[in-house]
Amino acid sequence: MLFFVYYGLGPQETAAIQAIYLEYRYLMKKVALSYFSDDFSAEDIVSLALYKLRNHLSKIPDIPSPSAQSYIVRVVKSVAVDYKRKTAKNPNASLEQMLEEYGFDAKSETPSVEEMLILDETVDAIKAALELLDRRQHDAVLYHKYFGLTLRETADRMRISSTSTVQYLCQSGLAKLKEAMLEGGGRIAK
Repeated sequence: MLFFVYYGLGPQETAAIQAIYLEYRYLMKKVALSYFSDDFSAEDIVSLALYKLRNHLSKIPDIPSPSAQSYIVRVVKSVAVDYKRKTAKNPNASLEQMLEEYGFDAKSETPSVEEMLILDETVDAIKAALELLDRRQHDAVLYHKYFGLTLRETADRMRISSTSTVQYLCQSGLAKLKEAMLEGGGRIAK
């Protein structure tokens, strides 16, 4: 259902969309079901809402929060009303047509087979390199570099008192990753 949402997004945006989905998926579906009684239409609404939210991530406050929940519910309601109106005009309208109206172009955003293979190889290489890190380096790199948490937020999450320790863990972890990628012939480290 959510496969299309991640194309064209960087790691931070992808993480934000995933966080929204994981935190609010049941609420989003419940709101969608208040407009449509079938699960398929409700899932379409949730997908469309997530696609719409990806263009407004800067407007979404910290997750979870009442203000984020309120904003997300408003977006789902707006998408549901649009979807209901458009399907009333054209009962044969597909999800793809609705996505095109939101600006999604499947042809331009869908990677080629070659790109998918390269991406799979790259992801496998990164996973293997991440396994070489010790636990604290692994967590520091993921929290700070991938999820975009500040040094202070990363330190708090890892229960470390000093942000300089987190910075050191990130630097040493990234150095190990780069070395592992270069040894493995990975294109990422270059």
